[in-house]
Amino acid sequence: MPWSTRTPMDLRIEFMNRLARKEKLTDLCREYGISRKTGDKFRKRFEELGVAGLEDQSRAPKVIPHKTSAALIELVVAERKQHPTWGPKKIKDVLERRLGHKLPSVSSVGTMLKKHGLVTARKPRARYKATGSMLRTALEPNDIWCIDYKGQFLLGDRSYCYPLTITDQVSRFILGCEGMAAISDEAARETCEEVFRVYGLPSVMRSDNGVTFDCRHRSRVRVCARVQTGYMGGVSDRAHGWRF
Repeated sequence: MPWSTRTPMDLRIEFMNRLARKEKLTDLCREYGISRKTGDKFRKRFEELGVAGLEDQSRAPKVIPHKTSAALIELVVAERKQHPTWGPKKIKDVLERRLGHKLPSVSSVGTMLKKHGLVTARKPRARYKATGSMLRTALEPNDIWCIDYKGQFLLGDRSYCYPLTITDQVSRFILGCEGMAAISDEAARETCEEVFRVYGLPSVMRSDNGVTFDCRHRSRVRVCARVQTGYMGGVSDRAHGWRF
């Protein structure tokens, strides 16, 4: 046989039954672990409402001074029905100018319209599903080199410097860093040839699709026919392998 459980409602009914048998209210309150004020409250509610008075009652306030009046809600709803394309902000501005006093916030006006079924929920946007790049991963030094013109900066003589950097993707070793007066195809090729003579040839030279490195254009000359080129879109410096 399962253990019997006693709910707060059972204890309150038992409390009232014992009180009806002329037991003292103070002693009962001490035994049940409640204050004299709470015991007296339940006694009065039991006398007025019976067993229903022992149920937990709503703690919501009976009077809300700042509650929106029914007349104002009807006015907002009527304005929306007359102008179906107006939103809460527009309705609030129009009614404030017409009535000459402030109305509840825009969000409150929107809640009124929503409660009366005058707001159609927007369909959720389809989230973009990111896909991984098709770029190969470097497995060892000299497998993939990254080349790029980094951000230009102003020199003391008010001229700009355009640094061309070449780095190994695995080791992060900076193979070349040349400051140039302008972005130049010829200067970039000369820098690459010098780096190739010192460090050899990589398997892949990775760059963005800027016109300087884009070998798909006839005007661009590939620095070495034996080096494969790999292009990437607008990516961060970390994807290029730069670390300063």
